[in-house]
Amino acid sequence: MLHLWDYLDARLKPEATASLRAHIDECDECSDYVAFQTRFFDAMAALRSRRSAPWHVKARVLDLLASDGYSSR
Repeated sequence: MLHLWDYLDARLKPEATASLRAHIDECDECSDYVAFQTRFFDAMAALRSRRSAPWHVKARVLDLLASDGYSSR
């Protein structure tokens, strides 16, 4: 799915969200993939709230992500 991450992060325009949602509702493969990713993100969020990495590890990960073009918003 080309725009899955934007969809899951609620970063799509309403018409794009509606179009993608309609596709997901009709496509079993995409529906299963979205469900898996949602469960994965939920599990990661639960871990993050229970344990936290030391600040220097977080800083290193953020630096590596930024060097690859990712941002934390």
